[in-house]
Amino acid sequence: MLLKGTENQFYQVVEMVKVSIKRAAITLKRLPDYDKPSKYRNITPIYIKWGKLVKGDGFEPLRITPSPKEIDFMDKVLFDWLKVLDERELKIVWGYAVGMRRKEIANSLGYSTKWIKLKHDKAITKIICHIAKV
Repeated sequence: MLLKGTENQFYQVVEMVKVSIKRAAITLKRLPDYDKPSKYRNITPIYIKWGKLVKGDGFEPLRITPSPKEIDFMDKVLFDWLKVLDERELKIVWGYAVGMRRKEIANSLGYSTKWIKLKHDKAITKIICHIAKV
């Protein structure tokens, strides 16, 4: 029998882990690209357009470099939390984190959407157990 309120606390922890993984995915996306030589980088001015900061050409949004604290948290999530998952679970959890629809994840792995949801829940529980060192 569960203690009163423990079920609600567990769901709060599950949501915290999901949000943390999404935050790590966003931080990873915000890291600067170093694939071009520096002399060929776009130097167009930055404008505010429709309430958002964008580069001068209007096609690519301004990429704000994450702080060292955000990068450390991303490293903790990617290299500590997600290392307990197998390859399939990792694809499912990361697919959710980057905003893929459940149907897209299911099609890429060849399983049903219900199975994907169950595996995602199991993977999040696995991460929580790893964090709690159970």
